[in-house]
Amino acid sequence: MISKKLQEIFKGKQTTRIIETIQLSHADSGMDLYFCKFPTELNLTLEDNTVKTFYPSNFQVKLPDYSESGNLDYNVSFAAVSFKYIQMVEDILSSNDMTLTIKYRFYTEDCFEYPQLAKPILMTARSLDIENRNISISGKLFDSILNPIPGIEYNSEMFKSMKYINE
Repeated sequence: MISKKLQEIFKGKQTTRIIETIQLSHADSGMDLYFCKFPTELNLTLEDNTVKTFYPSNFQVKLPDYSESGNLDYNVSFAAVSFKYIQMVEDILSSNDMTLTIKYRFYTEDCFEYPQLAKPILMTARSLDIENRNISISGKLFDSILNPIPGIEYNSEMFKSMKYINE
């Protein structure tokens, strides 16, 4: 379930900044890494009311479009990753169990008390690639029917420069 506030933002009726977050979990190593698309560390509350520190990162998530083909592949890319995190990913690649679970959440800049989705978008990694200091993760969505994939409605109120395109 998407919060009313997030729905309004995606429809372009509010201009509150969305903060995307990623949680990477590896069961064998007990590793949980928390990243946010924000310039500073953030202490954010998860669905179970625990507070975690999310570290700034430059990542891009490409979620699948719903289609009749049933193709639910996604891709998560991290650019200019710290060597510490690259080493952790290399450890996962060399382990017996490469299963990496990814939780994708949204917060708003004015509300860190809870995520704006009732439950995170849950994904499992099928492949991990490291090239230079960039990491690319691809895989499939879990439980996709019950997890709505939000989409932004672009309009000239939210994105001021668009009004010149339409004139």
